[in-house]
Amino acid sequence: MKKKQKLAAFFLLLGVLTAGGCAETPQESAVISKADGLSETSVAKPMKEGETREIEVPGQWKAQEKRGNDRVTMEAELEMETPRVGNLPVLELQNHELTQEELEELVSYFAEGEKLYVPRIANQDDYQEVIDRIDQKEGKYANPNLAVLYGQYKEWYEKAAALAPEKDGEDKETQPAFGKKQEDPAKYAMADLEEPKKNKLEIFFDADVGEDRNSHISAENYSADAGNSSSFQWQEGEFILGEKDWNSLLESAEQELSSNGAFTQKRMEILGAYEVALKTEDFSVDQGQKQAEVLLEELNIQNMELHDTEKALWFPSGAFPDNEAEDTENRLWLGNPEDGQFAYTYIFSRNIGGLFVDQLESMTFNEGTQTAYAPPFPVEEIRVTVTADRVVSFDWQGICREVSVVAENTQLIDFETVGEKLFDYIYYHYTAQEQPAESKAEFTYTVTSADLGYTYIPAYKNPSHAWLVPAWFFRVRPHFAPNTPGLSDSTWPTEEFMVNALDAGQIAKHM
Repeated sequence: MKKKQKLAAFFLLLGVLTAGGCAETPQESAVISKADGLSETSVAKPMKEGETREIEVPGQWKAQEKRGNDRVTMEAELEMETPRVGNLPVLELQNHELTQEELEELVSYFAEGEKLYVPRIANQDDYQEVIDRIDQKEGKYANPNLAVLYGQYKEWYEKAAALAPEKDGEDKETQPAFGKKQEDPAKYAMADLEEPKKNKLEIFFDADVGEDRNSHISAENYSADAGNSSSFQWQEGEFILGEKDWNSLLESAEQELSSNGAFTQKRMEILGAYEVALKTEDFSVDQGQKQAEVLLEELNIQNMELHDTEKALWFPSGAFPDNEAEDTENRLWLGNPEDGQFAYTYIFSRNIGGLFVDQLESMTFNEGTQTAYAPPFPVEEIRVTVTADRVVSFDWQGICREVSVVAENTQLIDFETVGEKLFDYIYYHYTAQEQPAESKAEFTYTVTSADLGYTYIPAYKNPSHAWLVPAWFFRVRPHFAPNTPGLSDSTWPTEEFMVNALDAGQIAKHM
């Protein structure tokens, strides 16, 4: 695809990924004392290189608890494998600010000599097309349950159309350099949002690649004033539909089936057609993995390991109507699944002691949570999407660097305590729904998976930095029984919880 030497100097300059994802590790271990943010019981003696240990968990985790006058049940019945791990350190990380040279090297690698152009923004005709679809109840806008909401959408799109340019402007070349976000007031008006203040900071770069604009590059640089993190994305083609995104749409459609039959049935048919396409594998997962790993090797990115793989559909340019104002879900109604090419997305992250770093869509905190953590920035992750013949997308989020080793090894809190705290967090989430006292409805929350990994919490006495700590990841499926004539039981979309494996505190996703 490209020549490895093109970026070797760049990543030597950046010093990236010597410790498995973030930038340069200090030459000397800066181990902080046990008193500095970690309890005495959490710090363990480091094991020798290559030595491993088992984490004690129940072979079969079976638990059930009723609360709230028996109107809510939390339950788990899982077969659990015993994790075998090496040293489980706590590491301190900080955001990495990309330099001009680093940006130029990345852009040069993916642009491959093509000219760069300022991206086009939606014009008045684009917004009018969406307004017409709302009026004509086309695609997702035919949902009768959301008619009032779409009426509000129409008003917002009309305001956006008044702010949008009348026609596309002339092509304008650009060069790789961080600057202010391209002005596009209509983009925010169509969602009734205020433009983010960070847009005025010189931390953005966006460009279409080549005269045919067949690929796009987008980068954002870390700024303490913006409260963001550095990222870099390159994507060829129009759109990527991941299997997880498809599952989320399916869960939403299934939830509406009983109350919204005709529309949802059509929606299910469309999603079913995309499901068929998602199953049309025309190359092996191993073949695509080799292409993804070659890309990381060419970029000289080391110690980021394959964490997960997801099936996807990649749509080339022209697969959907050329409308910058149309949203993702309605594109699926307007497009043809057969235009998509089967792909795999390979997700790479750090591996610490045999455990991968991750960040779930964890619930926000609720009243009653005593120990809680809100990470200062997202987990570093690289996603590479590959079709049968080439790489079509590279997405690097949360670019950071390692500051110090807080503890070289840790002792995890017992799983029984973790399970008890999880049930607390689920119950706090339930109480936030403020179920009326006279309601007969019952909720059952079933834990469907429990996995040990690593994630971020704020660093002790330095909340702009993150600590990388062991954590338990739980997925929970809620079931709702209204116990009211005329209303049917329903299973709601899966919810996710992260629990600190050192103190059983709740961890939310970075917002």
